[in-house]
Amino acid sequence: MLSGRPSAVLCCVVALSAMYGRVLASPPAQASTVSTASVDAAIRRGVDYLWSKQRRSGRWVSRAFEAKFRLGQTALVAYTLRRASVVPTDPRLRRGVQPLLDRSNVTTVYARSLTLMLWCALDARQYRPLILEDIRFLEKQQSDEGAWGYGRQSRANPTKDWYDQSNSQFALAALATAAEAGFDVSPRVWRRAEASWLNHQNTDGGWGYVVGADASGSLPDVESDRSMAAAGLASLMVIADQLHLKDAGAFNGRFKAKCGLPPKEPHAIDQALDRAWVWWDKNFDSTSIPVAPAAIATDPHRPFPAFYLHLVSRLGTLSGRRSFGQHDWARAVSRQLVDRQQAEGSWGTVHESCFAILALLETRRPVLISKLRFGEDVDWNRDPRDAANLVRWWNRQTTARYTWDVVGFGDGERELGNAPILLVSAHEWPALSEVQQQELRRYVYSGGTIIASACCSSQIFVDGFKGMVATVFPHLEMDVPPKDHPVWSMHDEARAGKDVLVFRDGCRTPMILLSGSACCAWQQDLSARYERLFRIAGNVLAFATFERTPPARIDGPPSGTTDVTRTVSIARVRHGGDWWSDPYAIKRLNEQLSRRIGLGVREMNSVALSDLAHCDADVLWLTGHTFKPLKDDERRALSDYFGRGGMLISSACCGRQAFDEAFRAFAADFAGGREWQAIPRDDPIMTGMVAPAQVGSLSDLNYRRRLGGGVPAWLDRPLLFGLRSGGRWVMIHSPYDLTCGATGHTCLHCVGYEPADAATIMGNLLLSSGRSGRSH
Repeated sequence: MLSGRPSAVLCCVVALSAMYGRVLASPPAQASTVSTASVDAAIRRGVDYLWSKQRRSGRWVSRAFEAKFRLGQTALVAYTLRRASVVPTDPRLRRGVQPLLDRSNVTTVYARSLTLMLWCALDARQYRPLILEDIRFLEKQQSDEGAWGYGRQSRANPTKDWYDQSNSQFALAALATAAEAGFDVSPRVWRRAEASWLNHQNTDGGWGYVVGADASGSLPDVESDRSMAAAGLASLMVIADQLHLKDAGAFNGRFKAKCGLPPKEPHAIDQALDRAWVWWDKNFDSTSIPVAPAAIATDPHRPFPAFYLHLVSRLGTLSGRRSFGQHDWARAVSRQLVDRQQAEGSWGTVHESCFAILALLETRRPVLISKLRFGEDVDWNRDPRDAANLVRWWNRQTTARYTWDVVGFGDGERELGNAPILLVSAHEWPALSEVQQQELRRYVYSGGTIIASACCSSQIFVDGFKGMVATVFPHLEMDVPPKDHPVWSMHDEARAGKDVLVFRDGCRTPMILLSGSACCAWQQDLSARYERLFRIAGNVLAFATFERTPPARIDGPPSGTTDVTRTVSIARVRHGGDWWSDPYAIKRLNEQLSRRIGLGVREMNSVALSDLAHCDADVLWLTGHTFKPLKDDERRALSDYFGRGGMLISSACCGRQAFDEAFRAFAADFAGGREWQAIPRDDPIMTGMVAPAQVGSLSDLNYRRRLGGGVPAWLDRPLLFGLRSGGRWVMIHSPYDLTCGATGHTCLHCVGYEPADAATIMGNLLLSSGRSGRSH
């Protein structure tokens, strides 16, 4: 510990205490359940609070900050507001930026790190000269040992040779932001920084705050601290991305040299990361804020609350990990901050509020790609940064702020996750248990898309993936995508080739197999040299998320399920067309309707029309892209089924015209002298008055937007046709899609309804069935 060290060490802590402030109010005894909505509301209130503290000069002033880090607080607030989506043209933000343009007033490592990140967040091209100036400033301020203090001329330094981990992580975060924006940072800076963090890692795997010499010239021995351990892990990951992406072997377009072979001796940075993760998983806690060591704190009980949670969130984003130890870090952090926000929207002080907002922004980042972890060996992670680099590249193309994570089979409530893309890259496709196959089916049938990339062009992986598809998804059709497939052109033009295979189900392409080592190029961030492999992936990302917003990191399964008070059973009809389209639609419909109105939807075994005499389902669901006329015995069986109180609901999957025309021709013929008609506007199905707990009126619905097309704007209500018998609707048909809508997946050419509205329509139809009153 530092007890007995010269008082000069304590001088810097006065500034630190001013920077981080006092402990926040204790959280409620029972923490609230967080959601994207509650986090967004907290961010909005926090932003409003920051605006309320802006001075007429445009600055955000704190005496403690101005004394030690001139304009540091203004830079922090301006950066936070920009990250919170305040537009650069906002006159208030422009007034805040103005004082920072005078570089003679921004002289500390802390302030310059924040202005560097601010320029990149505003407009890297417009502020290019300032970005280059800040990069050079931080490079010059780095000590020979590889760390940073407050700045060589800063009065905040208690000694001449002072430097510390906090300033060091700020500088590295800023330089990494600039490098990601395409600016050159000297490799020497990264090598020095690597040496510093490795040299000052404690034997337990963590880091303490102070790493510089004190007045006596000695290096102080400091306890591992959770804030600095998070900073150390994040810094080493940044450094590894800059220096060691090719450590597994150079990529020649087909494979990486020595990929899969154990190194002669483990790399020092990998060993350091392993030790640090062990310490971190053991010591992480979001509810107990770390306390600064007594010898470097003016108050030994004063925590670093918002700053610590900011570091936790940054580490979570960089690592792609969902959990630290047994804790879902995003939910833990957001719960702490939402519960601790004060009435005026702050978290104590201006700077604490900034760090709180930055942390919340990370917890609600949309997750674009989940990388699949399988087995105990390393085969699934031979390219540990492929997903990270692919998402970063995509963010640069789209100016988005997506993120990624790692998921595994049996990970609990979220299983394989909610991300629209599941990435698998390995040398061998794993052998899956029946439970794992079910998880994979559930992910795909719920609308997920799989990108399978053969590491080092492994034919074993390619053959294994094909075999899995044939077993688990026998209805999918495999082929080399035609030249008009969106995989070649959805976002950027990419040269067609046989190294890409797609698997299609009639609605969409839920699986893409890349046999040519794309993951190796992503791992080493070789977007300039292997642009085609990045473009192909970008096209997949584009069509998998078309008109669909990826879920936020904190999003899980919908909560607040209503007690199911009644249940309707549904059986799919096996007919001459592709009756199996969207096989998970009924399960998803159950999830939506049970939550919204307490109506359970129980899926029964599929049934052929000729076997309806043995079918006790309340409702038959007939869908597909093609439909063939029924035989005489099937017609008689259907009539008998209607006579027993059953109902048939038909929907043209994807709004396919061929199905609609064929089914309507059959229905009109089947009706004979009975009336086959459009369901009128005042029918209870349309008004929603079909049951006491109605789903909703169908008078104001939204249609899906199609790729290269619009929506049927002339419709102000659903177009539904039906056949009545015995005073009720026994057969109802929708020419526009309800099936894809019930599933909620992306369908580029779907002529149908938005998912929530498709569920509303289906809910009204099910409630109108003759058997919908059955109790659960």
